[in-house]
Amino acid sequence: MSILKWICEFDIPSWMFDLFGCKKFRPKLIHTKVCQASLLLPRKCCKNVIPAIFPEEELPTKLCDIHKSRVIKICLDTKKRANKWCPRTKLKKFCPDEIPPVCRVHKAPRVRVKICQDSKLLASPYCPINKVVWKTFLKGKEPLGYCDIHKKPSPAKLTIKDDKLYFLDGGQQKFIGVGVWRREALLLEIGQNGYTWDWCGDNYSLSWAENEFLKYELNYLRTDICNDPRLVREFCERMYKNRVVVELTLRDGDRKLGDIDAVIEATKDLPNIIYEVFNEMYSKEDVHEAVNLARRLRRQGLIVSGGAIGAGGEKWAEYARERGLYDIVSIIQVHRHWPIPGHEDNDWILKYKHFGKPIGRNEFFDRKKLGLSKTQFIFEKSIEHGAQLVNYYGFRMPGFGSKCGEDAEGNPYWKYLEIASKIRKALIEN
Repeated sequence: MSILKWICEFDIPSWMFDLFGCKKFRPKLIHTKVCQASLLLPRKCCKNVIPAIFPEEELPTKLCDIHKSRVIKICLDTKKRANKWCPRTKLKKFCPDEIPPVCRVHKAPRVRVKICQDSKLLASPYCPINKVVWKTFLKGKEPLGYCDIHKKPSPAKLTIKDDKLYFLDGGQQKFIGVGVWRREALLLEIGQNGYTWDWCGDNYSLSWAENEFLKYELNYLRTDICNDPRLVREFCERMYKNRVVVELTLRDGDRKLGDIDAVIEATKDLPNIIYEVFNEMYSKEDVHEAVNLARRLRRQGLIVSGGAIGAGGEKWAEYARERGLYDIVSIIQVHRHWPIPGHEDNDWILKYKHFGKPIGRNEFFDRKKLGLSKTQFIFEKSIEHGAQLVNYYGFRMPGFGSKCGEDAEGNPYWKYLEIASKIRKALIEN
């Protein structure tokens, strides 16, 4: 072996390699640094750079294709990666592993609108309250059209024809409801006083009870009045929107339940109102008041109920008959002597049918002994005996006997709504 070839085999400096012409004996080796991941020439963003020796012909000439810097638009407010809603931005270079997360301070504009659950479109003024919900959408993604299911209803007005009570141009002739004792009037008074009061805790507020009533699509609700005629009207208008007939009780014994004249003036143009002149009658004075009030309202062309009602029992019901109350009122209402299994004929509906007027049972309640099955029996028998209006009034406020929101058997309010709803739907189908 020649000395020159022997020298060239060593790792000699590049100038010596060229001086001795070593290229004719072996490739020239180059010392360099490369990116450990790509084995290409390192970029500024390459974190792991290692030394390497390459034959001159195999020396890398390209820069690392893994750690390329990227030009990113950043939000000047948060220094994060800008989204399209960031107001102030600029371009900046980042290594791949240094790109900041997207700015979450500046978000897409959103709108909150009322949606009809049936049509999935914007709620119209004619959508039932229990079908309307608030929903949030990205701006521009919200529905643009209004509900096409719930149209402006045809005029609906309570009328009496051929001794029958009609609503919705004759489309309704039976009226079924489930109420909570003084619930609606208390709700109005609470709104007036500007504070809230739960009926049975957070899950059973008074407004919850009203929404539950509307959810089951019942069409009759009896309630006391209160001293604010504006609030009474607003309540009655809400019920009319949902096609519910409202019976406003004006007096209870010798006690006015609100400003009678102001309430009548505020509501007399509404087409879904019945005025009950008395809830209870205990004396001759009560009967005389009932007769005079009924006569005054009838002169105004209003629909008036009253008659065989009251804890005073049959004595004052008969006295009311003698004084002509049943001849004056538009509807005879009873809420005592309801039918129960084995005593079906003990029903005041049967007793007063001969007057030839619409008749209803506007109150029967639990007394800790009825329960679901007997309540259903009373509903069905009252209708079978000729009642056009039936209202169960079984749920009282705290402190009136059973656990709030339940009957004596522990059945909740909605169970009674369910019974009433099924009876009403069966009547519609038949």
